[in-house]
Amino acid sequence: MKELKNEDMIKKARELLSDIWYNIGDYYEKFDIKLDFCEKAYVESVNNNQSNIPALYSLSNLYMKKANYNEAQRYIDMLLHEDESNEDALALLISVLNAKKSNESSITYLETTIAKQPNAYHLIELYIEILRRSGTLSNAKEILYKSERTLKYTYTPGLYYCKGLFYKYMGETNKALIEFSKAKTDEDYGIKCIEQMLEIYINPDSD
Repeated sequence: MKELKNEDMIKKARELLSDIWYNIGDYYEKFDIKLDFCEKAYVESVNNNQSNIPALYSLSNLYMKKANYNEAQRYIDMLLHEDESNEDALALLISVLNAKKSNESSITYLETTIAKQPNAYHLIELYIEILRRSGTLSNAKEILYKSERTLKYTYTPGLYYCKGLFYKYMGETNKALIEFSKAKTDEDYGIKCIEQMLEIYINPDSD
């Protein structure tokens, strides 16, 4: 019991230290005081608590500014492991992948990440978009199949949306509408599904 209490105290102390280092880094960044100091502070923050979302995002964003895209990707990966639907992290990831200007490396990165998080539907959505851009959309079918096999819940609006997107881009509009309609009342995906359905109704041939 004493050991558990000590471990809990150590954990809280490290979390507090992580917050202190994050605040120092944030101060350095806001007032543009030597970005090297800022980087060191954010790294120390993450080292003390790898679940510190603001520190992970700030460090990823800092590496993006420094054009160190590999490190930016590494910390975005850690962030998305903690919070797979973090919109800021996903937006930053898109910027990093676009900056690298390599569909092949982007695809490889997403495949590796999705293999670890097969139900990270925001990443699967991004994966589908990049495959479409590279002309290899059919490859998304396997990822969707694997994701479906790992389901823990009956109702999975994220998967419905991704499948609908896949079918829409493949020209199978009826299948797309069926998938989108399954999630049209969902709090997170409902609006996006309805927008996609309207696009299909207005322009079924994608002209």
